[in-house]
Amino acid sequence: MDRGLDAYGGQDGSRVAAARALRARILFRVGRADDAMAELDGLRPLLTRYNDAPAYVSAALAVGGRNRVAEEWLTEATQSVLAERDGPEPASADDAGLLFFLLQQRHRVRHALGRSHDAHDNLADRLETRLANANARAAAELVDDLLFWPQGEFEQLLGQWPALSEAYGEDWDAHRARLERELNRLARAGRSDLSLLIGSVGGLTRFAGTDGDPADPQTRAGYAGQLRGQITWPPERNAACWCGSGSKYKKCCLPRGR
Repeated sequence: MDRGLDAYGGQDGSRVAAARALRARILFRVGRADDAMAELDGLRPLLTRYNDAPAYVSAALAVGGRNRVAEEWLTEATQSVLAERDGPEPASADDAGLLFFLLQQRHRVRHALGRSHDAHDNLADRLETRLANANARAAAELVDDLLFWPQGEFEQLLGQWPALSEAYGEDWDAHRARLERELNRLARAGRSDLSLLIGSVGGLTRFAGTDGDPADPQTRAGYAGQLRGQITWPPERNAACWCGSGSKYKKCCLPRGR
């Protein structure tokens, strides 16, 4: 077993520790609880060093029915990290760093134990809510990046809000080139099942309402997020181009992405 763990962990401290936590889980399952706890006790200091340590240590303790021990260890580590921090409450999960992972796992363990919320649990909830909101904003911005305006709609859009040329391109050729490049970038990053959303000036205006600003980035992202009509990308090279020009893809937008 030791040779297998060494091969899995290599020289990376976090991976070695994760392998040792896995060993502790196996020891619990074969009835060697004392050996498992000795293994995990050696990993306890890592709770304040590695972001993933709270997850694999608490998971191993859960296998051994030691959720109360996990709560104790995570609470101590959380208080230690908080004591070292200066300044106000973390503004985001990124700002919290290791503290976020400690709070998250401690919150999960306390929920399993049926504990009522305390101040640390409330902070975990706030950070998770901020993370979810940040992810939603990022997803909305990505959707807006793939919003396609057919030629007539594009000309009407810039006619009413010229400043949107910065977001969508100075003319329809630039608009299509920007989209093609973004689609290629996402494809290279491993995204699949890519598609474009079809925008209309009337739809954007209705979404903004009488009090909204159709040119506002959040309004545009919200509008894009509720669209359902899509154009699958990429088409076959000899198929009609996705932009609706009537030309073949290989002679129209395909070269624009290069």
